[in-house]
This record gives sequence, structure tokens and C-alpha cells, in this order.
Amino acid sequence: MKTYFLPLLLLLSLSSCQLIDIAPEPENPINCSFITEITPPSGVRISKRGVLDPDFKIGLFDQLQVINEQLAYALGSTNIGGYVGLMKSTDSGMNWDRLEIEFDFHPRSMAFRDAQFGLIIGSQQNVYQNNTLRTTDGGKSWERLTHENLPGLLYHLQFDKDGNIYAYLTDHQAYKLVKSTDNGESWHTLFDSPDLEFKQVTFGYRLVDEHLYISGKEGKLLKINTNGDLLEVLETGVAFFQDVYVIDEDNLIVTGSHQAMKSSDGGKSWTIIHDRSSKVVGYTSSQNGLLILNLSHCPTDVGPANDLFASTNDGGISWDMEEVSTNLLILSSNSQPYSDRTFWMIIDHQLLEISMN
Repeated sequence: MKTYFLPLLLLLSLSSCQLIDIAPEPENPINCSFITEITPPSGVRISKRGVLDPDFKIGLFDQLQVINEQLAYALGSTNIGGYVGLMKSTDSGMNWDRLEIEFDFHPRSMAFRDAQFGLIIGSQQNVYQNNTLRTTDGGKSWERLTHENLPGLLYHLQFDKDGNIYAYLTDHQAYKLVKSTDNGESWHTLFDSPDLEFKQVTFGYRLVDEHLYISGKEGKLLKINTNGDLLEVLETGVAFFQDVYVIDEDNLIVTGSHQAMKSSDGGKSWTIIHDRSSKVVGYTSSQNGLLILNLSHCPTDVGPANDLFASTNDGGISWDMEEVSTNLLILSSNSQPYSDRTFWMIIDHQLLEISMN
């Protein structure tokens, strides 16, 4: 087991927020071999579940949603045409069936409210228009909805506990958060501000209980409630958001600008916990978490990235890690909680069950 400590070096002041900068880690050895074996850190167990699409007709799966202990959906795009590639498992991820969708449709986001009702948003080729695919029978059949009057494209569907649907709407000049209360038939503006901005397709906002954290300009993270009332503007200092992970009201993780930062005071101040690209797998408390960290890249045009799973029990001041694997960040889907201390994630086409002690 290797343990890395990140010493505090410099205290910066960024407008209304204090950003604690962390000295970069020592230069990591560069590996140019392709390593597929994954070695978890101590206290973490990684086991393989089923393989999705073993014929590789679908490219990488970038979205996974666990509905219950038995049922899960995974979304990707086909290798030919870039159309919807949707898989479904009804036996805890051991076997996966591809759901047939008759529309030639390029997907951007998927969300299921329950086992039966789900939406996929996307567009047709060379047509700048929103399309929504809707199922009410668990993906056996789909209908297409069009939204000709929406000024832009929808991204990042999420449901709240009451079944309302949220999405980020942008034409890449104007940005707003919209909401549907009629199963996606129509959308109305929930929140609009000149401070909003959407640069990365990986993150637009995060819905947690009654609050939404929305990406904004110049590292601003806007916190609103589900009625659209602005509660707070958090200054993070990042140039762009890759993801936001909310442990609780006080403890937040932001990844972006090729670094990961943690706040323990609700976003008033931030500590850099890793100074390269990363992805959150999950946290079981404010101090105990698991991330995928990039350590280095092979210095060639198509050189592999040296990534690994790393765990922390002090919020990110130190990391336990083992040997690197190749391109884990690129090949991985989002993470989904499966139980209190267990998470699911797809690496390439392999579903992994990741358990933390």
C-alpha cells in the first residue's frame, strides 16, 4: 500500500472565498504500457459483475442508473451511427439485454423515475432540435416527443422525489434550468441567471434532496431550491466544472480544471485534494471516500493515462493507492450507489461492484 500526503503550502484569497492551495505531489513515474488489471487500495474490494454488450456494438457507456437491487439501465452510443445503445439488467447486473429502439437518435442523457417510466433526450443527425424518447413499460416500447419552441438543447435529466423532471437548457449563448411537471410533455424555466454557464457535457447541475447546485461562470456554483429560489452563490475558483459531488450540506467535492477540491463548510472555502484529473466514485462519510485519480500520461500522441483507485479516510489530505491501470478515467461511467457502502461503475464494458469497508 502506498500512502501520499498533500502538505498545505499556500493560502489564496479568491473574492469571497478562501482557497487553500496544496503543493503538487512528487512527479510520478511515467508508464507507457497498457495495464488492464485493477488493484484496489486497502479497505476497498472490487468484484466483477456482468459484461455489457459483449459484441461491442455499443461504444463506451457513460451513464449508469441503478433503480433497485435487481434493476439497472446503462446508456451509450452505437459504434455505427452514434445512435442510442441502451442496456437493461434485471438480475443485479449479472446479465444485460439490449433494448431495441426504432428511432435513429443521438442520445445526450437518460433518466428513469422508476422501473417503468424513463426518458432519453437527444437529437436527430444534422437537426438542431430537442427530441425526447419516453417509455412507460420499462423500455419495451418508446414514443418520441418534440419540443420545437425550446431555445436550445436539453442536457442532464434528473427526477426529484415527487417525479418532476429537471434539465439544463442551452444554445451555448444563453443558459437556464428548466423543469417539467407533466412527464416531459412541456418545460418551463425554473431558474435563469446571467451567471449561469455550461462548458462541460459531464456536468450541468446536481439535484440533491430539495437543492440544486448549478454550474456557473468563473467557477461559481449556484445553489437554488426546487422552487427556483436562489439560496447561495459558492465561489470555487475553477475554470470549468467536471463534476460536483454533495456528501451533505457542509461537505462538497468539486472536480474540474484538472484538479479535485473539497469544502467542509458549505462552499465558503476549498482545499485542493488532488492536482490532476479525477472522478469521484463515492463517499461513505465526510472523511471516507474513493476517487479515480490520474497520476501521469505517457508523453506520446496516443499514450495511455496512468490512473488508479485511491481511498482516503481524512477527507483527502492523504490517499491510499496501489498500482496504476490504463485509462480508467476515460473508460469509466458515472458511479451509482448500490448500498450504503457499495457502488457500481462500468469500466469499458465491465460492470464493477466496489465496496468500501
